[in-house]
Amino acid sequence: MKKLIVATGLLLSLVGNSLAATAPAAHYWEILGIQSSNGDRPYQWDDTPGNTFSTRFNHDGTVYAAIGVLGYSNPVATYNNSQMQLVKVDPVTDANNTIVGWVYYYMNSGPSGNVEIKDWSGSSYGVRDRVYVR
Repeated sequence: MKKLIVATGLLLSLVGNSLAATAPAAHYWEILGIQSSNGDRPYQWDDTPGNTFSTRFNHDGTVYAAIGVLGYSNPVATYNNSQMQLVKVDPVTDANNTIVGWVYYYMNSGPSGNVEIKDWSGSSYGVRDRVYVR
């Protein structure tokens, strides 16, 4: 089964284990959604489009973050400045089944706070996107 996402105006399909090619250098990072084991809507994704600075719902317990990256990257996700655990990676492919990016799934526990995407930028990690998890 394929899921669809919209990223930078392109309709891309997420494909489970099809690694057709290597993606180019990363040029777009976005926190796609947050879910948690407790809170207002346990285990349901709280979408966080690019212009969102906070989740719509309250979250608690184990927090999961879906991070979309167009291009190749080794992003680090943090929750309240603690590195989140990477639990899954799915390739993002275009209509020709060429890999153009990745969706990284991370998890961590803790109280409300910031989820941030950090990516190596020359000599340090730069913050690419941030969402406050309530």
